[in-house]
Amino acid sequence: MKIPKLKKNQLILIKFLDIEEDPSWMPEAKAMEKPDCEGIGVGMYLHHDKDWLYVSTQLVGTKKPQRNKTSYPLGCVMKIKKLYWKK
Repeated sequence: MKIPKLKKNQLILIKFLDIEEDPSWMPEAKAMEKPDCEGIGVGMYLHHDKDWLYVSTQLVGTKKPQRNKTSYPLGCVMKIKKLYWKK
């Protein structure tokens, strides 16, 4: 997937494929069905490389802010949409 031009801390929405597991016993035909496991995440863009998209969902503190990090494998990212808000 081609990453749009983003600035650090740009608010984005990420549509991604997730892992699906069903631990119950079932016929093989049912096990071969395509899972419906799409997720949506929102966060502040940090950076990306050839394999990963890095996003922060929380930023705390004012003088020396600290943040968390969520890492999305680019092979699972289906869409990225820029979001905007007014301060």
